[in-house]
Amino acid sequence: MTPADLRGVLAKLLSPYLGEFALPGGATVPAIFVGEPPADWTATGLECNIQAVPATDQRPAWLRGLTTRTHRVRLISHGSPTEMGAAVEAVLARWSDARATEIPGNEALGILSQYSIDIP
Repeated sequence: MTPADLRGVLAKLLSPYLGEFALPGGATVPAIFVGEPPADWTATGLECNIQAVPATDQRPAWLRGLTTRTHRVRLISHGSPTEMGAAVEAVLARWSDARATEIPGNEALGILSQYSIDIP
């Protein structure tokens, strides 16, 4: 699965929870993006960022290594975290072998509440 393929699946799966990006000129699009969104886009609600290049890991296996690719997805809360829990549960229900890590928000440091989810 490519990051673009994953974006399509996540866009459908998370559609009830996603916020919006406000683009220059006033247009809005769902807040899901492969890579980092442009600096002049403003997110509201729940934002989903998909790492543009999947991480590759090689593990020793009999006679040769086992290579796996992992997609990192970040769910970032711009406002009420209500959608966050439901969105994380939806992703983990879809990919039972995914791993989710909570990153607590810290207003003083400018860190928004978010989850980092690794999807094999």
